[in-house]
Amino acid sequence: IMLFDEPLAALDFKRKNEILPWLERLRESLNIPMLYVTHSAEEVMRLADHLVVMEQGKIKSSGELQSVLTNIDIPVKVGEDSGALLRGAVDSIDEQWNLAAVRSSGDLMLWVSADGLKVGDKISMTIPAKDIVVSLENPAHLSVQNRLKGTVSALTDLADGSGALIQVLCSGQTIVAKLTRKALQDLSIRKGSEVWLLVKSVALHHV
Repeated sequence: IMLFDEPLAALDFKRKNEILPWLERLRESLNIPMLYVTHSAEEVMRLADHLVVMEQGKIKSSGELQSVLTNIDIPVKVGEDSGALLRGAVDSIDEQWNLAAVRSSGDLMLWVSADGLKVGDKISMTIPAKDIVVSLENPAHLSVQNRLKGTVSALTDLADGSGALIQVLCSGQTIVAKLTRKALQDLSIRKGSEVWLLVKSVALHHV
């Protein structure tokens, strides 16, 4: 087993970007378990398959990475807020607009910034819950490139009173959106509701 205790914590951004690909190759080539302790959302995105979240010395949540991140009963923050993580491959590049079409499992397609990407690249993307706009219909004349139709599978009010989280199933992928409790009531959103999730391409962080 490989043991790592915040190995990149004291490094600057440039050095981290040099070492992370090496750690990825090490994990894949040795094919043995890696126990990796970190506070970094980017390191989680790039290296983790199974996530154990600890708080005050106790395990708060544990399981497959995506299922832990999208569990709204025990919300976990990646970076500044809750959200989903999707992995996929670059399907095409629109050079005119510098956008990449990324196909995730379940045939979900998302447009992201194409900076540094090429067709075939495998990437991880975070979709922050706070950056998603929820609509009951597919609105016209908007600048948003990503419009995802899905079905609400679960919802809950946040314990700190900051709003509510809904879990939405879109083309086999689970995505989490954050909205106010008033919006939840005004839209009459409940389990089984069909909704549209609107996500700006610039809000999608990928590595």
